[in-house]
Amino acid sequence: MTNLNDTSIIITGGFGVLGVATAFSACRRGARVALIVNTVLPSIIDTPANREDMPTADFSTWVSPEALAEVILFLASKSAQAVTGALVPITGRAGHTHSA
Repeated sequence: MTNLNDTSIIITGGFGVLGVATAFSACRRGARVALIVNTVLPSIIDTPANREDMPTADFSTWVSPEALAEVILFLASKSAQAVTGALVPITGRAGHTHSA
Protein backbone atom coordinates (compact mmCIF):
# COMPACT_ATOMS: atom_id res chain seq x y z
CA MET A 1 0.00 0.00 0.00
CA THR A 2 1.30 3.45 -0.92
CA ASN A 3 0.10 6.86 0.21
CA LEU A 4 -0.06 9.64 -2.37
CA ASN A 5 -1.81 12.93 -1.60
CA ASP A 6 -3.58 11.35 1.38
CA THR A 7 -4.82 8.55 -0.87
CA SER A 8 -4.18 4.90 -0.16
CA ILE A 9 -3.28 2.95 -3.25
CA ILE A 10 -3.62 -0.80 -3.21
CA ILE A 11 -2.39 -2.65 -6.26
CA THR A 12 -3.57 -6.21 -6.71
CA GLY A 13 -3.30 -8.70 -9.51
CA GLY A 14 -6.23 -10.47 -11.02
CA PHE A 15 -8.41 -10.62 -14.06
CA GLY A 16 -11.84 -9.09 -14.53
CA VAL A 17 -14.23 -9.48 -11.65
CA LEU A 18 -11.61 -11.27 -9.54
CA GLY A 19 -9.28 -8.26 -9.73
CA VAL A 20 -12.08 -5.83 -8.85
CA ALA A 21 -13.29 -7.98 -5.94
CA THR A 22 -9.75 -8.36 -4.61
CA ALA A 23 -9.09 -4.61 -4.74
CA PHE A 24 -12.43 -3.79 -3.10
CA SER A 25 -11.89 -6.37 -0.37
CA ALA A 26 -8.40 -5.05 0.37
CA CYS A 27 -9.73 -1.50 0.63
CA ARG A 28 -12.60 -2.46 2.92
CA ARG A 29 -10.32 -4.21 5.40
CA GLY A 30 -8.40 -1.02 6.16
CA ALA A 31 -11.13 1.55 5.52
CA ARG A 32 -11.67 4.22 8.15
CA VAL A 33 -13.21 6.72 5.71
CA ALA A 34 -15.31 6.67 2.56
CA LEU A 35 -13.81 4.48 -0.13
CA ILE A 36 -12.78 5.46 -3.59
CA VAL A 37 -12.21 2.33 -5.64
CA ASN A 38 -11.27 2.38 -9.31
CA THR A 39 -9.85 -0.40 -11.44
CA VAL A 40 -7.59 -0.09 -14.46
CA LEU A 41 -7.94 -2.78 -17.10
CA PRO A 42 -4.87 -2.63 -19.34
CA SER A 43 -4.60 -4.53 -22.58
CA ILE A 44 -1.14 -5.94 -23.35
CA ILE A 45 1.56 -3.93 -21.59
CA ASP A 46 4.67 -3.22 -23.64
CA THR A 47 7.35 -4.96 -21.57
CA PRO A 48 10.50 -6.82 -22.61
CA ALA A 49 8.95 -10.10 -21.42
CA ASN A 50 5.81 -9.58 -23.54
CA ARG A 51 7.88 -8.66 -26.59
CA GLU A 52 9.94 -11.82 -26.12
CA ASP A 53 6.85 -13.99 -25.67
CA MET A 54 5.03 -12.47 -28.68
CA PRO A 55 7.76 -11.50 -31.18
CA THR A 56 5.44 -11.23 -34.20
CA ALA A 57 2.88 -8.96 -32.52
CA ASP A 58 2.36 -5.29 -33.39
CA PHE A 59 4.07 -3.63 -30.41
CA SER A 60 2.86 -0.19 -31.50
CA THR A 61 -0.67 -1.03 -30.29
CA TRP A 62 0.41 -2.03 -26.79
CA VAL A 63 0.13 0.11 -23.66
CA SER A 64 3.40 1.57 -22.45
CA PRO A 65 4.14 1.18 -18.74
CA GLU A 66 4.50 4.96 -18.57
CA ALA A 67 1.03 5.56 -20.04
CA LEU A 68 -0.47 3.07 -17.60
CA ALA A 69 1.32 4.76 -14.69
CA GLU A 70 0.00 8.17 -15.76
CA VAL A 71 -3.59 6.92 -15.61
CA ILE A 72 -3.02 5.35 -12.18
CA LEU A 73 -1.40 8.53 -10.86
CA PHE A 74 -4.32 10.59 -12.17
CA LEU A 75 -6.86 8.30 -10.48
CA ALA A 76 -4.90 8.64 -7.22
CA SER A 77 -4.76 12.44 -7.47
CA LYS A 78 -7.04 15.04 -5.94
CA SER A 79 -8.17 15.91 -9.48
CA ALA A 80 -9.95 12.55 -9.66
CA GLN A 81 -11.45 12.54 -6.16
CA ALA A 82 -14.99 12.48 -7.58
CA VAL A 83 -14.24 9.36 -9.65
CA THR A 84 -15.14 6.10 -7.96
CA GLY A 85 -16.40 2.74 -9.14
CA ALA A 86 -14.80 3.18 -12.55
CA LEU A 87 -13.49 0.32 -14.64
CA VAL A 88 -10.96 2.10 -16.86
CA PRO A 89 -9.84 0.23 -19.98
CA ILE A 90 -6.28 1.19 -20.94
CA THR A 91 -5.94 -0.01 -24.51
CA GLY A 92 -3.08 2.06 -25.88
CA ARG A 93 -3.50 2.12 -29.63
CA ALA A 94 -5.24 -1.29 -29.68
CA GLY A 95 -8.63 0.42 -29.66
CA HIS A 96 -7.77 2.71 -32.59
CA THR A 97 -8.37 1.91 -36.21
CA HIS A 98 -5.80 2.89 -38.80
CA SER A 99 -6.93 4.61 -41.96
CA ALA A 100 -5.23 3.90 -45.28
